[in-house]
Amino acid sequence: MTVVLAYTNRYMSVIMSDDRINYGRHQEFGYIDGTTKLIELPNMGWISGAGLSDYLDKLKDSLANLKPTNTDEIKEVYKKVIEKCKDEVPDLAEDIDESVAVVSWISSDTKEIFFRVGVLSAKHFGEKLMILQNGHIFIAYPGDYLDNPIKAETLEKKYNLHIGEELDFYSILKNMFEIFKEIALDSKYVSNHCDVGIQVLQQDGIYKLKISGDIFDLLNKVNNNKLDKEFKVVNVFSFF
Repeated sequence: MTVVLAYTNRYMSVIMSDDRINYGRHQEFGYIDGTTKLIELPNMGWISGAGLSDYLDKLKDSLANLKPTNTDEIKEVYKKVIEKCKDEVPDLAEDIDESVAVVSWISSDTKEIFFRVGVLSAKHFGEKLMILQNGHIFIAYPGDYLDNPIKAETLEKKYNLHIGEELDFYSILKNMFEIFKEIALDSKYVSNHCDVGIQVLQQDGIYKLKISGDIFDLLNKVNNNKLDKEFKVVNVFSFF
């Protein structure tokens, strides 16, 4: 297991994840850090997940090849991948169902652009794509939090997950970094490294950004107004 945090509002979406792969349900076979689990979806946004890494990697690869951003097509890809993985490794069907994938994309109508984050988990939502509520921080918790729900309850009492839509860009990231740091310090399944995938509306277009680093360093930089130099522009959808 790992940790994934996500947030969306009218102007941006954020997904962040650590880089630890754990071997065994309870890390009985050890772990390895340095594996990037936040993946860019070229025609959409970003995807990460918590759970069975082999299954999640197949889902990430399949969604990376998806050109439209229609929610029905996202669900169809998810359905095909999860069925195929269960057929290939039926003994891991429970682990596959418990896994959580978090994906971002942009949709629009004739008047407005919408930033979306969706969550896929057979155990919690069946074949449905749960759309994240704007202004709310979503957390896919690591295994030791799932095994001990009081840990999650305590965290959510300490940090307000309903931060709303009115905070500025850097305040949103700071809130999410603080939560990420708390979980990284408390969970053996989570590393201190944080990969962040962002889509944000600017005057000249929609920017797809990535930032990575040690969570303590990222927090220090956002607190000292030095984070802006760390962003990598992955793509820009220009309005002109």
